[in-house]
Amino acid sequence: MNLYLNPAHEEAGILARMQLKRIEELTAQSCHWENLFRTSQAQNTELSRDLAKALSQRDVLQMELGQSLSAVKRTLCRARATEDYASALRGGDYAAKAPLPHSDESSDSPSTSDSSSIASHTSTNQSSINTPNNHQKN
Repeated sequence: MNLYLNPAHEEAGILARMQLKRIEELTAQSCHWENLFRTSQAQNTELSRDLAKALSQRDVLQMELGQSLSAVKRTLCRARATEDYASALRGGDYAAKAPLPHSDESSDSPSTSDSSSIASHTSTNQSSINTPNNHQKN
């Protein structure tokens, strides 16, 4: 037995059921997309925290690298000063005029007076330094 006497009512009922079914599908899809959005937000928040942590670590490493480079430069400067001093000692009279180069590791940089006296004295006495090459030339 047909509940609808009018075919238009029957068609309206069919359309209403189809619309309800479509609403249910759209609601399910909407819930799915909302869940994906929440998950994406949580992942974005976590990634933002990780990025901030990585940037902070990078900054610390860059600072440590800068300090290490400065320490290497100071060490090279001390080594050069020591080499210059040793060369001058081989030349003779320099030992009585200048103290040993500053070798205290706690200092940030070599003493400027020590470095300048070593540099100025060694540059004026370079020709008087007795090396194997100088003896062979004479």
